[in-house]
Amino acid sequence: MARTVGLDYQAAATDPAASRQLLDELQRAVDETQEARQLDDEQPLSPVIEAPARAQRVAIFQLQGATANIESARRLADNTVKRFPDYAHAHFTRGVVLSIAGEPNGAIGEMTETVRLDPTFGKAFQLRADLYAERKECAPAMADLARAKELLPRLNPAVEQKVRRCR
Repeated sequence: MARTVGLDYQAAATDPAASRQLLDELQRAVDETQEARQLDDEQPLSPVIEAPARAQRVAIFQLQGATANIESARRLADNTVKRFPDYAHAHFTRGVVLSIAGEPNGAIGEMTETVRLDPTFGKAFQLRADLYAERKECAPAMADLARAKELLPRLNPAVEQKVRRCR
């Protein structure tokens, strides 16, 4: 059975164009941070944003090979969480890696930590709904899907369908 993960991450793992688009978005965030630093050396957020954005970009590169590079992706995701334990995207990335690796318990734990750190992280709710639905835990799957609908402009149709069919 194919895994359905957050739209951008799933596409990045399988579609070179989507991967390139995601990497471009992450690079844009890094560039904007560097530009902010050049404009104002006292910019207080730039060091906070720059390192996690770079780590996230490397993690996406690792995810491009998905299963072929899963151990490298796991090590990188683990290290990123160790370095940035309060960074929701780091936990989300580790959850995606665990999901791809077929470890739903760990992935659900990482999605739970992601939404604890950032209660507006819609893709984490969506992925957790998917994982719950795979385990036939329908009530939490439906609750997470409802929250994801509130937060995201568009849901992954495969996740919606899976949760609706959950019994």
